[in-house]
Amino acid sequence: MGGRFMYVAGGIPLVVKVDGRDVVVGAVGCSTGTPDQDVTVAQAGVEAFERAWEEMSGGTVKAKL
Repeated sequence: MGGRFMYVAGGIPLVVKVDGRDVVVGAVGCSTGTPDQDVTVAQAGVEAFERAWEEMSGGTVKAKL
C-alpha cells in the first residue's frame, strides 16, 4: 500500500468498495496479548464493523489479515 502501512499481528485493514474500487477506510488493531490473541480480538472488531457496514450501506467489507 505504497509503504504507508505496516502489517503486524493484531492489525487488520478495512477495505470497502467505492465506485468499484477497493478503498482502505481504516483498520482494527490490538496489541496487548500474544500475537494470536491480538488477531482474535481484532477479528472480533472487524466482524462488528462488517455487520454495521452491511446494515448501513448494503455493501460488503474485505478485511484481510
